[in-house]
Amino acid sequence: MDKAKINDEPAAAPQRKPGTISPRVFFGGFLLGGIVGLGLSVMYDYKAMQAVSVAAMCIGFYYLVTRRAQ
Repeated sequence: MDKAKINDEPAAAPQRKPGTISPRVFFGGFLLGGIVGLGLSVMYDYKAMQAVSVAAMCIGFYYLVTRRAQ
């Protein structure tokens, strides 16, 4: 085959491996889990869980807003 003919073909789109989760969904889960956890920890007055929930929300919010989770 000619090199020019090979290069004329469009590049194939990268395929995700089956069973993987996108970073956007992963960090969105952090944000959603943090919100739910914060609500439950405030309802049941569980201080340690409040800190973990706020940390999870911060991680999810940071990665989703800074567009690191493409």
